[in-house]
Amino acid sequence: MTVMGQVRQTNRNGLVVAVLLTVLGVIAWIGRPTFGVPWEIAAGLEVAGVALGFLVVAGMISPRCNLVLRRLSSYGPPLQVAAAIDAELAQGETVWTFGSSSRMFRINNTAKFPIVITPSWLLQFGELGLKVARLHDIKWFYKKTLTVNHSFGVKDRWYSVVVHEQNGDVAEFTQVESEADEVIEFLRLLLPGVACGFPGAEKG
Repeated sequence: MTVMGQVRQTNRNGLVVAVLLTVLGVIAWIGRPTFGVPWEIAAGLEVAGVALGFLVVAGMISPRCNLVLRRLSSYGPPLQVAAAIDAELAQGETVWTFGSSSRMFRINNTAKFPIVITPSWLLQFGELGLKVARLHDIKWFYKKTLTVNHSFGVKDRWYSVVVHEQNGDVAEFTQVESEADEVIEFLRLLLPGVACGFPGAEKG
């Protein structure tokens, strides 16, 4: 996966979702007398679909409106930053991957997207976006554990690596516990002068 490949994939996925929402809204509006669908729901689906469609098209025209590229704007011109990241991703021997290959649209699965570390970047691609942090901007990182309670007393634990950057941005990279632990250890060795630990351990 590359940043520009993710941009194209996100655009496609966004347009598909926009069309589906719009079509569902139209069907719900037409079928209101028969199925008793509240007009608010029908109108809401249509508005959401049209708004998402406009957002995706705007992102295809302007990088700063793009769901993926706008995340890179804090590091410089988005297209230039994307090109720099893709150039590093192409250097296979200096790219480290934590987690299995991507498994699209898996619900409630913390391991569906691997965490990738290049010489300059910490990345995680998603269905509709990109999580990213520049390594030399990281000032603090730690492992986070979140317990999610489901029905019938079922509990699920999510693990992530949380990264704070010098500019105030915070990124959270989710993975299974073993992979999150490996990322933390890797960052500890790679960034020996950066604070590592749970919230409250940050050094001013």
